[in-house]
Amino acid sequence: MDTRLLYKKGTRYLLIPFGIAFCVILVLVFFLYAGFLRQVNDVFKNENFSRLMEISSKSALLVEERIKNNFTSLEHVSSAFYYSENLKSETIIEYLKKNVSGVGAIRLDLITPDGNAMAIDSNGNVNNVFLGHREYFLNSIEGKNDVQFYDSSLVDGQEIFVCSVPIVQYDGIGGVLIGVYDIF
Repeated sequence: MDTRLLYKKGTRYLLIPFGIAFCVILVLVFFLYAGFLRQVNDVFKNENFSRLMEISSKSALLVEERIKNNFTSLEHVSSAFYYSENLKSETIIEYLKKNVSGVGAIRLDLITPDGNAMAIDSNGNVNNVFLGHREYFLNSIEGKNDVQFYDSSLVDGQEIFVCSVPIVQYDGIGGVLIGVYDIF
């Protein structure tokens, strides 16, 4: 009888090493799987980062190209005023009305050195506003091209950017021409 008890007791103790081995294998599989997931995550993270960098660089190039084209069109329009005596004449206003859509702008503004501006929208409406305190005006009146981005337009709340170029006349800088463009 004693041998039977010993035999029963021994089989019970034989299962303990198998249980420990199973737990060790389970923990080992868990850590190996966690390492594998970390490697996969790193691969996807690096791939997504490189893809996002590529997209952002292409977007930056497109924006730079669009701004360069806008400056070129505004400089072309402003070159017509080289010999103009009066920037607020009806002839110039009509010329700007025709060129608003030609340069792809929402609005063209002709600003005199005192900061008073004629804002001409794509519908041909002319409004008088004061823009003498704007940074793009102050930079362009010194002879520099400037661009400013705004989250919302005061007119209609859409995202815009403003390109400004100086109007070079035979006797110096006679004013500033700005184009207001939709970001999208």
